[in-house]
Amino acid sequence: MHSLKKLTIASGFAFAALGGGAQAADMTQPFLEPILPVEVASSWYLRGDIGYKMYTTPSAAYSSLVQGYYDYYNIDLDNSWTIGGGFGYQFNPWFRTDLTVDYSAPASYSSRLTCFIACNGALYTEDSGKISTWAILANAYVDLGTWAGITPYVGGGIGTANVRLSDYGGYYALPPLNPVATRAANTSQWNFAWAVTAGASIDMTDALLLDLNYRYLAVGDVSTVDQYGGKIEVNDVASHEIRVGFRYMIN
Repeated sequence: MHSLKKLTIASGFAFAALGGGAQAADMTQPFLEPILPVEVASSWYLRGDIGYKMYTTPSAAYSSLVQGYYDYYNIDLDNSWTIGGGFGYQFNPWFRTDLTVDYSAPASYSSRLTCFIACNGALYTEDSGKISTWAILANAYVDLGTWAGITPYVGGGIGTANVRLSDYGGYYALPPLNPVATRAANTSQWNFAWAVTAGASIDMTDALLLDLNYRYLAVGDVSTVDQYGGKIEVNDVASHEIRVGFRYMIN
């Protein structure tokens, strides 16, 4: 009887020891929080823009082996308009990129050149033509936060541009006849192009944004050759643009 009681007590202590060890083991195991996926807003989008284009004053020059090198003066490049579109990707609430193609309508170009050879009594020629461009840019933007549905941003882009010079002619400044001094072929060339921009988008709906922005766009040079073999260069074609457009988010 005493032996049975001793065995029962010993068994009780053994189970208690095992239970305490199991609890101690449980207490030493770290408790790991389940990792939940974090959703980040990101989406493809389409964009379209129209704008008013104000050209800066380019430089221009005439050169030939016979007549030498001369700078044009009284240079003027009229304002124009631009239209474009593209597609992009919003990586997160602060960063996005897009690829754009923009066309700028022909703008009237005019300049004067000192008459370096007897010009029927004229002292200079009046030259004129038209300049138009295509620009293909890869752009990146930093969105600076959103307040009341308005998101200001800054950005920039690099790419290539085709600058076209057409309808070029020069006339002796001898009214009323103004006989032709220069005729040049229509020509175009591809250049490195770059842009910087700043603006703001306004939420119209969950998927549609109104985009108002300023852009400075530099598209490079263009040159042609007149009937005498002289080279006519128009350099540093650039513009300030005020644009309005829409971005449509493809969710």
